[in-house]
Amino acid sequence: MKKACFTLLVSLIACNSNSTIDKVIKEHDQTDFSIFKNKYIHFRSVGQTRATSIYFVGVDSVDCSPYGVEVNNANDSVISINNKLVISSCGKDYMTNENITQITKEYLKYNFALIKVDNYGNVFINPDKLNEEPNVLRHVPSTMPLHFNSFKHYSGNWYLRN
Repeated sequence: MKKACFTLLVSLIACNSNSTIDKVIKEHDQTDFSIFKNKYIHFRSVGQTRATSIYFVGVDSVDCSPYGVEVNNANDSVISINNKLVISSCGKDYMTNENITQITKEYLKYNFALIKVDNYGNVFINPDKLNEEPNVLRHVPSTMPLHFNSFKHYSGNWYLRN
């Protein structure tokens, strides 16, 4: 009986996960994510003040730390952009505040935990698992994204992390 309950529970979790992925694919199969090209953004933590969140924004091909962006959850406005990690790792800024704000506002429309787009336009998404790697990939044919072998084909141009 315990084994049957466990199997049922695992099946329900898998169905919920696949329904989330199917929803992402259906809603974003043709979405233009070019604003995120060669960039990433993800939820980092709740903010220091009430009703705020912290996001990390960075450039995919730069070996520098990301910017910390504090957002007001009530109206999705950017409260502050912190470049301390960037300066300590790179010595200079590599993105403008305007670009960071634009990317953050666009990201907040999707309600993903993470989105990253590589230089070729391959879109890596983690729809709902906070502080984890992307688990969904929208692959651009004829490109070979980094860590492509970590994904398996799911549907159309969409792949899931193994």
